[in-house]
Amino acid sequence: MNAPATCTILLLAALLLIAGSVSSNPMPVMFYGNVMLDGKPAPAGTVITARTHAEDCGSWIVDQPGTYGQAPGSNVTSFVVDCPSIRQNDRIHFFLNGIPATETFDYRQPGSPVNLLLTADGQALPEVNFTVSGTEGTAPFVAGFTDTSGFAATSFSWDFGDGSSPSFARNPIHTYTRPGVYDVHHIAATSSMLGTADRPGIITVYPRGDFNHDWKIDADDVAYLGKMERGEVAPDPNADLNHDGVFNESDIATLLYFSTGK
Repeated sequence: MNAPATCTILLLAALLLIAGSVSSNPMPVMFYGNVMLDGKPAPAGTVITARTHAEDCGSWIVDQPGTYGQAPGSNVTSFVVDCPSIRQNDRIHFFLNGIPATETFDYRQPGSPVNLLLTADGQALPEVNFTVSGTEGTAPFVAGFTDTSGFAATSFSWDFGDGSSPSFARNPIHTYTRPGVYDVHHIAATSSMLGTADRPGIITVYPRGDFNHDWKIDADDVAYLGKMERGEVAPDPNADLNHDGVFNESDIATLLYFSTGK
């Protein structure tokens, strides 16, 4: 076979491979139907999660007890399951508030939305979680808390571990005024379910002036401020120890006074 013919065959083979890969790209599947938890209509706030190959492929929060998605022709979007890695006949598993549903679905190129009853037994605690803007610093230390719970909670409570009053905001900001290591306890709930998240020792607040975080104010901290004054280390907003709006020699004098134990 001559070279031009060989090149033509190789080019055709490459085009076929490309076409095959494009045609095999999975399309999302839409679901709707009834959903039951412990033999009863799943309450509002129940989170339905679809998963395949250990990959979350979509979620739906129940707003009307006992149903999810909507039948074709309605004005409500169906539950869309979109898994980039899924292939024909791969099994989709469903979870209700983290509880495996009895029903599964073997993937096929979609047509109309699929009517699928979902049921699960056993009341698992809802997934409660949160993030923090920062976990350590010097007093006074300001931390922002963000609820990231895996269900549609409607009420919240935060215990910041420092003896202060609890907060009932969803995403509170809290100021720790005293040095210490603090646990945070978070509750998120709906009218029918409640879950908690505990983070022992998540917040560490060092004494004011303890720039090297060794729990004491000494000559090392004074030396650190000296480096800051000379521009050898980055400015630290906590270095304004006398609260006059600027960092200067008087702050070093203030820290030197602290370091003598007075």
